[in-house]
Amino acid sequence: MTRTIVLFFLYLVSTSCGIAKQRTEIRDFLILPNGKNFLENKNLNAFVFENSLKNIPFQQFITSKFKTNNFYQKELPVTIDKQQFTLLFYDIDEFERYFGTPNFTALIQENDAEKYGNQTKFIALSIINDRHEDCLSENSLYLNVLTTYLKNLKDEYLNQQ
Repeated sequence: MTRTIVLFFLYLVSTSCGIAKQRTEIRDFLILPNGKNFLENKNLNAFVFENSLKNIPFQQFITSKFKTNNFYQKELPVTIDKQQFTLLFYDIDEFERYFGTPNFTALIQENDAEKYGNQTKFIALSIINDRHEDCLSENSLYLNVLTTYLKNLKDEYLNQQ
């Protein structure tokens, strides 16, 4: 009887620890659904990439690049191909609420001595046009242009020295 209980207990422990949720790798970037809820109760798509914690914080990079005065702003108007858009930034809490860091595997491994400040491991951005339409939606006419723009912005940020 004791042997059966011990075997049953070992079985429960091994199966409960062995079931792990699959985590997604972000090799370059992903466009994920169900991001911020912006007007009209529609969740936006988000451009998500892995952050290099060796770099200055992304918001600091954006503040410098676009010469803004507010390090903590969550929206930034930008002009791309003579069209007006608004970049929406996700802070750490919003990223956790909408996407969750445990759902992703970090490919860039950095030790604590290399890290610059307290940053999030993943960065998410949404983008809307002047009519508040989700420009990262697969139905958007701007999808290809803005994906290229965001990829270039990401690469510029990650490749800075």
